[in-house]
Amino acid sequence: MPCCSSPTGIPHQIKKSADAKHQHSIAFYSGKLCISTKHLSLVVRETTGRTAKDWIAGQIILEAKILFRKPGTTIQAISDELNFSDQASFSKFFKNHTGFTPKKYILAL
Repeated sequence: MPCCSSPTGIPHQIKKSADAKHQHSIAFYSGKLCISTKHLSLVVRETTGRTAKDWIAGQIILEAKILFRKPGTTIQAISDELNFSDQASFSKFFKNHTGFTPKKYILAL
């Protein structure tokens, strides 16, 4: 992620960042972009209508859905891959953002 980007490209840079699997904090991305967390949040909201936190969560959910499509991948493995402290935290996060538990999501595939 290049430092000091144009404001309109900031959400796109978060989206294409390979760090989404491992980094869940606004502070991480603002540091990579050399801007304050407040400025990052403001720019993302003005550009997309969503908060930076929602934008990052959306990328994590997208990664999870991709990983769920890999045959034989367990919920625990996905939780670990996405840097959650435990499977319960990941399951709660996933359900809060999709309306489905990971198990129900897998069954619906």
